[in-house]
Amino acid sequence: MNLRHLLLACACGAAMPAAGWAQATGAGTTAAENEDDALQTIEVIGRREGQLGDTSFSITKTVVRLLDLPQSVAVVTSETIRNLGLTRLNELAPYVAGVSEFSTYNDLSIRGFRTSDDRRLNGFRTYNNFWSQPLINHLDRVEIIRGPASAVFGDASPGGTINMVTKKPLREFAHQVFAAVGSFDERQAAIDTTGPLGGDVLLYRLNIAGEDSGSFREEIFSRGFLIAPSISILPVEGTAINIDLVHTDTDSVLDRGQPNILGTNALRTVPRGLSVSQPGDFFDTVSTSLTATIDQRIVEGVRVAAAYSRYWYDEKLDEHGYATDEIIDLYYLTRQSDASVESLTTYLAADFATGAIGHKLVAGFDYARRRNIYFDAYTDTIGQFDLTAPEYFERDIASYGPLIEDEYGGLLRTHGFYINNQMAIGPIQLLVGLRHDRYRAQSFGLDREGGSAWLPRAGIVYNINPDSSIYA
Repeated sequence: MNLRHLLLACACGAAMPAAGWAQATGAGTTAAENEDDALQTIEVIGRREGQLGDTSFSITKTVVRLLDLPQSVAVVTSETIRNLGLTRLNELAPYVAGVSEFSTYNDLSIRGFRTSDDRRLNGFRTYNNFWSQPLINHLDRVEIIRGPASAVFGDASPGGTINMVTKKPLREFAHQVFAAVGSFDERQAAIDTTGPLGGDVLLYRLNIAGEDSGSFREEIFSRGFLIAPSISILPVEGTAINIDLVHTDTDSVLDRGQPNILGTNALRTVPRGLSVSQPGDFFDTVSTSLTATIDQRIVEGVRVAAAYSRYWYDEKLDEHGYATDEIIDLYYLTRQSDASVESLTTYLAADFATGAIGHKLVAGFDYARRRNIYFDAYTDTIGQFDLTAPEYFERDIASYGPLIEDEYGGLLRTHGFYINNQMAIGPIQLLVGLRHDRYRAQSFGLDREGGSAWLPRAGIVYNINPDSSIYA
């Protein structure tokens, strides 16, 4: 952690003068955030401070007002995340209708359906680490698509899909620094800096964040580090190239919750600060995401875009767990796992009119390959633990003897072709589309399986006034 602390200290120290400038512009708002246009991957979106998001890109791959979509979509912007002091994805749940925490892990439900694996980063499939919640200081917005979205993303939960969009470079210099301290030795700090690198051809954005916190419960802690650089290259008018890197590193323990004595209904039967985690337990995760996109305008209103994404995940776990009763038997589990996701997408988008009908037509192809491997080794009854008089000490793992080993995981490949057309006729918006999806999957020790499906979509919106609409 020494290198992380050094990087964090340097970043905060270098940004302090900029933080004073940002405060002078009003309400902690940077000047660039008040501009009408902010450069994004493939699209240009602007918004004023304090507003919730009112546009989306992921549903149609064109910028569209939420009121013009025949689907329920909520957009939580970085301004909302900052103003509410949110640092984890799960913390968004109380502020979005239809979304709730399924568990205390990286685990949400939308409209009652668990969506722990339906996460997208900049529209691409990722591998959700589930057990830990990384920092979200690098996100520009979080789009929650409520309801089925298979016609857009392929296989997805019927409850909904979460798309996380990273911050992109801006054309003007802007800098922000965030720091917080709290109970139980909680410390957090973050820096967000952006601007041009010599003219308007090359733009940068850099987000760095770190945390180090304890807990009121014994042996529970979390230390995390995030760095997310982004580069935009604008060689000529109509051409945009963007490269994003997101790297997170989290050191913690796997918190299985607080046990209670079997058969009792009384609260506070066990000490409030009790946990079964033992000294030396750890849960370390590392993830890296690399995304490269290119957007080329062919003629006015017509553009072609292509993007490639690669995601790596690595996890190491050592933990002691429990069974039942007042004096419980501890078990020991050690795990190593890794996963990778490779994605590719390309599409053509055209904005045109035929008479009185406006069209936003998108046709494209996407491909994804996901591999994950787990290796577990465990043993039962390696010692006892008294819930009413807990003792914490370093245990001799080498004395546990031969461990039971288990290896599992699998491979998933999927690709799809799609076409969508959003038509506008006065106050009426009509969205129609069709996708053909094919997949192949194989788990360790099992036969390969696969299939394909046609996925149609159709919806209609009627705009009652500029601030309200109805859809079906």
